Amino acid sequence: MESYSMAYDELMAILMVLGSFGFSLTVIIATFAVFALGFLALFIASRIPYCKLAKKVGIPNRWLLWIPIGEMYIRLQLSKREYSLFGFIKLKERKNIFWFYLIFNLIMIFIGGGLSVILILSSILPLIGMFIILAIQLLWLIYYTVNSIIGWRVNYDILMTYGMQKHAMWASVVNCFVPCLMIVFSYIIMDKEPDYSV
Repeated sequence: MESYSMAYDELMAILMVLGSFGFSLTVIIATFAVFALGFLALFIASRIPYCKLAKKVGIPNRWLLWIPIGEMYIRLQLSKREYSLFGFIKLKERKNIFWFYLIFNLIMIFIGGGLSVILILSSILPLIGMFIILAIQLLWLIYYTVNSIIGWRVNYDILMTYGMQKHAMWASVVNCFVPCLMIVFSYIIMDKEPDYSV
């Protein structure tokens, strides 16, 4: 009788562990699903206003909005202003900024991937690993800074073109740190007509 009770207790313990594991796995999957659906909803919501603006002004290849780097190509064309960064870089042809943006991002991805592989291979030499980690952090800082500056100017030009002159500077700067802000402004301007004289 005692062995039966012991077997029953062991079975119940196993079922409790499996139930606990199943509950934990369900929570993890549900959390991932919520985040994935939230990200997808935010991605779609952020593209809709630009799609409407691009259609209104007749920009071809609007499908590029649904590709992360292609989105920059369309957003650059929403304004006809001269692209100027602090007076140092001035370009009338806004597509040239896109090509710089594309090449810069590809180079940074390539270098970052290479450094990551070297970091994995250099795990036997901790000193080299520390330098690689510092290089990756510096690379991330450069990547974020350059993309933020390019994005700031693109957002500034869009807001200026679509009647948000009073808010263009602060909104485009704050958007570098709070990227969802431009989504709000894009919905505000999506029904406005562009003013290319600004």
